[in-house]
Amino acid sequence: MSIQVKNVTKRYPTTVALNNVSMNFEKNKIIGLIGFNGSGKTTSFNIISTLIESYEGTVLVDGKPITRDELQTFSYISAGAEPRNLEKIINHLYYVGAQYGLTKKETKEITDSMVKILEFKGDINKP
Repeated sequence: MSIQVKNVTKRYPTTVALNNVSMNFEKNKIIGLIGFNGSGKTTSFNIISTLIESYEGTVLVDGKPITRDELQTFSYISAGAEPRNLEKIINHLYYVGAQYGLTKKETKEITDSMVKILEFKGDINKP
């Protein structure tokens, strides 16, 4: 899938996170954005991955407006999402789930299902 970001602006109450940003991501490529803290990298990926839906401009996937259904083959790994060494695995999963708008109950249901499917032998209640 190719992704086009065209003239995207994202404003928060006290900050403009992105100002008229355009970029193209070619099909079947691994990409990364590099920049200083506060330069809009996370905001850009959150818009592309549809976690942020309110912005000006256009995001196209294969030439069509972006939808969550279009992103089934899109992966996004955010820096800073790694768990802290002493944090329980399940608490980190609750944190990640909340970033995607899931409740603790929904996250627990998905986690329980994946633990079973993957035959995870560890204890998700340990660091």
